[in-house]
Amino acid sequence: MAYKNREESKELKMLRLLNARMELTTQEKNRYLFMKKGFDGEVQFDQVLERAGLDNRFYVLNDLLLKCDGTIFQIDSTLITQHSIIPFEIKNSDGNYYYQDNNFYSCKTKSEIKNPLHQLDRIQTMLRKLLRKNGFSLHVEGYVVFINPEFYLYQAPLDEPIVYFPQLNNFIKELNSKPDVLNDSHRKLADFLLKEHITDFPIRDLPRYSWDSLRKGLMSACCGSLAVNVSGSMMECLHCGTVESVESAVVRSVEEVRLLFPEIKITTSIIYEWCNKLYSKKVIRKILIKHFSLIGYGKWVYYE
Repeated sequence: MAYKNREESKELKMLRLLNARMELTTQEKNRYLFMKKGFDGEVQFDQVLERAGLDNRFYVLNDLLLKCDGTIFQIDSTLITQHSIIPFEIKNSDGNYYYQDNNFYSCKTKSEIKNPLHQLDRIQTMLRKLLRKNGFSLHVEGYVVFINPEFYLYQAPLDEPIVYFPQLNNFIKELNSKPDVLNDSHRKLADFLLKEHITDFPIRDLPRYSWDSLRKGLMSACCGSLAVNVSGSMMECLHCGTVESVESAVVRSVEEVRLLFPEIKITTSIIYEWCNKLYSKKVIRKILIKHFSLIGYGKWVYYE
């Protein structure tokens, strides 16, 4: 198991909810899909490491957001081995690209795209500085991983730290061959990075929304659709066919309201409305009492 698990960022969670409950602009939709695709690629890389057992041999820290000298930088995946710390920049790009004059270009549009090697260089520079300032001397050796099998780079450089999908198995074998004698200094480094991880990074430029502007209803845990059929204590998604308990969907609805409207107190009436009145207030109240703490009395009751 990874020393730091990966989870969706707060921004991605909010965009996912808003995508299901309102009409996003083309730009907002593209932003959401871009972030989702990136996250999916990172999860795919996590699964590769897990299948290889690397998370049992080394310290794996996913999705670190760090700060050094006033500069914030993000590392998709970090592997602490006996002799080195390996930051990975994971790319889930697909399609055809070409490499020219130290830059990446799309074959389709001929336009220049952000060079992931430059991103990796920045990450490595900042990570080395952060570690050195705090008394850690482990060698930093990063890689860009193109996780998507449908990505192809023409004129690819041979002397850059790039791992393509067809090379991934051999690359993992090489990592598995590394010595795995980790000691207290490695644990202290992992704990230091966990402590330095930023959890309250502000989100900017979210789509404008309000309680009245959002579609209400129980959302499928699998595909995010609001097209569901409630029968007894179970709920079926009419889009993907996923079946789950209404109880789990109601509990998830509470987390949705908390995320989108942190200023609103959770009450039976609020969740009843958020679920589009698909279930009775009586049942919703029982679920809230079971899973949350009851605060206050009478009409002032709310849940935390």
